[in-house]
Amino acid sequence: MDAFFFDIDDTLYDLCRPYQLAVHETFGGRYDGLIDRLFARSRAQSDALFGDYTAGLMSSERYYLLRNQRAFMDCGICIDDEAALRIDAYYKKFQREIELSGTIRALLRGLVESGTMCGIISNGKSETQWKKIRTLRLTELIPAGRIIVSGDVGCRKPDRAIFDLAAERFALNPEETWYVGDTFENDIAGASLAGWKTIWLNRRNRQKPAGAAAPDAEVRSEEEMAALIRARRG
Repeated sequence: MDAFFFDIDDTLYDLCRPYQLAVHETFGGRYDGLIDRLFARSRAQSDALFGDYTAGLMSSERYYLLRNQRAFMDCGICIDDEAALRIDAYYKKFQREIELSGTIRALLRGLVESGTMCGIISNGKSETQWKKIRTLRLTELIPAGRIIVSGDVGCRKPDRAIFDLAAERFALNPEETWYVGDTFENDIAGASLAGWKTIWLNRRNRQKPAGAAAPDAEVRSEEEMAALIRARRG
């Protein structure tokens, strides 16, 4: 029977929503029309800085400040330290209000009730990701023992080691295991290296990196993702 593992951020919930609200609160709607571009650059800058952050080479305040400033600079906008940190403060506030959509909650509940193996593999600091897990009430659906956070295990996507760890820990057959994620480089490429099948939840209509192998499936919405997984589960 196929098994399904999921990313968290921008996969099990819409990560753009709290970011959109944070930018709106900070600038009073001035950049609402640029949210999609700003969010994309914020995600890219987050990935670029994350290694130094987790290695302890910069403080959390510096990490969030640079992530916001560089995202805006990528869009031709200069913001000062105060504004960058204000975005982060609002973002943390709205992150405490995130929730699973009805579509995602029903999908996970259906997988669990059918006896399908499912779990989570997420990049991030342990404290940060477990706060999200509690806010989303994910352990009501997926046991905490089947959730792997990179900050707890010393390796992170796209390193295949974190997928190999999951395969060993949960006795998975990679050829029958699907990984669902939004970030091509971390989620799709990483899982593919470990021999897993992949579903790319491409909410933002991004382009596949040139020369990269295609995912096993690509969907553009939670509804498409849920329908595909239910079909695979049989």
